[in-house]
Amino acid sequence: MEERRRFTTAYLASSGNEHSDAEVEQLLVNVEKYTLANHMFWGLWGIISGHVNKIEFNYLEYARQRIQQYWLTKPLLLGYSQIQP
Repeated sequence: MEERRRFTTAYLASSGNEHSDAEVEQLLVNVEKYTLANHMFWGLWGIISGHVNKIEFNYLEYARQRIQQYWLTKPLLLGYSQIQP
């Protein structure tokens, strides 16, 4: 996590503007929450690709893993417990 913080600090500093520790923390939180959309996107991509692609790859297993990560990560990032469907 410290490396992410250093990267985010450097990223914000590259604009030439001053930034606060709170801004760095907020960007880190937002990036972590975006991983939910990323997991769901690639999970859905895997489901669709499993039906339309002829490449020998287990798209449905890939989709299962990504959607599972969505459900495992969601309560941690959004701060509440939820029963997994």
